[in-house]
Amino acid sequence: MSGRVQRPAGCRGWGAGRWVAGLAVALCACGHLTAERPEPMSGDPTPAVVTSLPRLAPLPESGHPLDAGEVARLAVARNPELRGLRARHGVAAAQLVGAGLLPDPELTLDADHPTAGDGGEVNAWSATLTLPVGPVVTRGRRRAAAEARLHRVDLEVAWQEWQVAAEARSRFVDASTAERRLALLTEAATEVAALYRRAKETLAGGRVQLAPVADELAATLALEARRDRTERDLADGRERLRALLDLEAEAPLRLAAAPLPLPPDAAAVADAVATVASRRPDLRGLAAGREAATERERAARLRRFPAIAIDLHTGRETDATETVGGGITLRLPLFNNYRGEVAAARAQRVQLTAEVTARLTATRNDAARLVRRARLIGTELTRLHRREGEVASLAARARTAFARHRIDARAYLAVERALLDLHLRQIRLAGDRAQVAIALDTLLARPVATGREASRADAEAR
Repeated sequence: MSGRVQRPAGCRGWGAGRWVAGLAVALCACGHLTAERPEPMSGDPTPAVVTSLPRLAPLPESGHPLDAGEVARLAVARNPELRGLRARHGVAAAQLVGAGLLPDPELTLDADHPTAGDGGEVNAWSATLTLPVGPVVTRGRRRAAAEARLHRVDLEVAWQEWQVAAEARSRFVDASTAERRLALLTEAATEVAALYRRAKETLAGGRVQLAPVADELAATLALEARRDRTERDLADGRERLRALLDLEAEAPLRLAAAPLPLPPDAAAVADAVATVASRRPDLRGLAAGREAATERERAARLRRFPAIAIDLHTGRETDATETVGGGITLRLPLFNNYRGEVAAARAQRVQLTAEVTARLTATRNDAARLVRRARLIGTELTRLHRREGEVASLAARARTAFARHRIDARAYLAVERALLDLHLRQIRLAGDRAQVAIALDTLLARPVATGREASRADAEAR
């Protein structure tokens, strides 16, 4: 649909042409002034990801011993894989900028030169400025979808940060418990080795029989083997922790002798499960993805209406008649009509909803399983704690009796080994309980306690 208004031949004004040309130049100037210009590159080109979640702030490197919370913060700040993931924020932010931009108008210029006639003809020309209206209508929905997509990217990165922080805390627990086991085994191996040396000297003098010396030698070799195996486990755990923190192999890594984390009780877990969808980054990211799919579907539905483009044109015919007019171009929604985009966005929304439901179900089941495991570990630790006094008293009596030669080395070493095994089991179970606490913190997106808070919680639990 278009219309033209003729001017008399005697009117040679260029007002309409100058108006169209001036409007085109003004639009180009606005586009140039509002264009995105690249920001200067700093030392780290990756922008900081900003979310509403409690973030783990980077910790300056220092030589003081690190507790579990500090190790987690260092891992989040230094992990190379996370640094690469954070670059996704810049990509999504650029897509957000693109979603808010409108298409450029089109300027069409035509010229005609008459090649035959009665001699009174002039050169003809025309100028047409086309302004699409459809993208203006869908701009809000497209920008809302891009904002939701950016939010989802940030939440996915935040969820990876939670995973890395949990892995760092888990490795800290492994290394910490290995250090405690190594200290006990080293002390026990040193005492039994000294006992074996004295027995060997006594055997050389012919004052004791061979059997007690053989028992002490076997105990020494067994303890040294356990000590060496634990020392290798500790070295491997430290190497894995250094790799997670992006530290060099020879970099010093001192771990604080801080209390291990304790799992929450069943009531606290139930409350956390009920509200986990509003805290856990991956679930919030799926909700943001569902919102983005909804906005894309709405934008596609808006595009199903006839698209409109407005034309403004002016020109001059070969008979010197000048014209100015306008027109409207409509796209008829007969065949495509964006049905595929609407169906794809709707299907993605349904898929994300189902995934959220599946993850929530898995979260409830995993939380119940971890609570049962924590209860079993707590029961076993309580039982060992009750046994500890009895075994320690028996070991003290055996130590006195052995010093007075009232029992042989085999009986004495058996009691000492029982006490050592009990302490090692306590350390192992305490580490298992701490791993359950870390798993629950990650699963339910619970805030990580600092070393001071963990110490206070451990004292209250005792």
